[in-house]
Amino acid sequence: MSINKVDPNQTTNNKISELNDMLLEVNGKAEQGAFNKHELDQVFSDLGLDRKFTREASLGNALGNYTGWTHVLAESGYSIWKYAVADYIHNVNNNLYFDGKLLTYKGAAGAETASTFTHVYTYNVSYTDVTTEAGTEAGTEFSVPLSPSKYLYMGAAATFAGAKFEFKTRGSNHSLVVEYFGGGTWKSLTLVANNFVDNTSNFESDGAITWTIPIDWTTTTVNSVSRYWIRISSNNTPVTTAKLYYVIPYNSVVALLALSSNDIQNENWAWCSFSSSVYVTIRNSGGAAYEGNYFLTSTSSNTNKQNFFVSNHSYTADYENWPYSGVSVAVRSGVAVGNMVAITDEYQFDNAIATQMARKAVGVLLSSGVVKFMTGLVRNVNTDGSAIVPGNVLYLSVTAGKVSKNAPAIGGARITQKVGIAISNPNSGNVVDMVMQIDALPVNS
Repeated sequence: MSINKVDPNQTTNNKISELNDMLLEVNGKAEQGAFNKHELDQVFSDLGLDRKFTREASLGNALGNYTGWTHVLAESGYSIWKYAVADYIHNVNNNLYFDGKLLTYKGAAGAETASTFTHVYTYNVSYTDVTTEAGTEAGTEFSVPLSPSKYLYMGAAATFAGAKFEFKTRGSNHSLVVEYFGGGTWKSLTLVANNFVDNTSNFESDGAITWTIPIDWTTTTVNSVSRYWIRISSNNTPVTTAKLYYVIPYNSVVALLALSSNDIQNENWAWCSFSSSVYVTIRNSGGAAYEGNYFLTSTSSNTNKQNFFVSNHSYTADYENWPYSGVSVAVRSGVAVGNMVAITDEYQFDNAIATQMARKAVGVLLSSGVVKFMTGLVRNVNTDGSAIVPGNVLYLSVTAGKVSKNAPAIGGARITQKVGIAISNPNSGNVVDMVMQIDALPVNS
């Protein structure tokens, strides 16, 4: 389609004409896309195929289901709301639309509520432990004096992909340097190498600092504590020292949906997912006359909620549905539902096990003859009984078909294969829900 640059020096009639031409073409493309979808719907219906994606699903936009939207947390300028979707599963291609506009997807969270760092220190000649205050949103603020030799340290038992910051006093004139420990030295996180994004604008706004987890990130000792550490300093001495209320890992719904002041002002609303629910950000303040249209709060009446979700706005989604199984497969006897499976030389599925290189995991047996391959959420995966908690990295176990939070010991023909991340605690039947990773490659040991 053609895209015209409207010259402000043109006559008003010419500018309107060019805009109308583009609008007509956009409308034509949209209608073509809608007709393509109708045709595909008919093809799937005629062939009786199992569809991987649900398209244009309405989320709580009707009188019968708008009360399915529930308030999760109020932040400054916005709130987080959630809606449960029975067949939802995380896929990086999933989309959510607010009034037809695509929202920014922040990915799948590891928990709904915020987790905390195991240790947070400031360093200025000596270490100061601020762990308790850093993990308490309504607590007392603490200063973060940064310079080339003064640091903020954040440590956790597992690697993490960012941190959310809330300030009592926003800093000024910082030039932040964010580092991790890898290859025996501290290394700076960068946009090119690590997709580094500073949404706090050098500590001048509430928000998140995020990155892609480096493959060479290792534990190191800070103040006699061995953890995966991130340290933050400044290339210069700031004019205003920042004071923090709250800093938490970027793996919960609360952290993923952290919005900066600019995000709120520009209405850059976002969404994420956890388990079978989707979470969105909604403005939570404004003139009383606009409640139910422009904004919602945790105490908004059902009438205002109805006005917002049914009358004035709509959420729709395109997403992978978790019952999708693709094709049926041959499974050897002795493989239980919920077991990790491997492909045999006879092109059948058998229990995967960490003691045989030829039986590395490729998926999980969902039901008789149905395997879920290494991508997205899968429920009720059998464990080896190890004490798993949400957020644990899970490995293929030395017990056939099972997952474990413990990496197999080095030696013999064993392999170390990370298969996913736990998102639930095992119940009495020793099964866990986990997000499987598509690049679950084994390592010879």
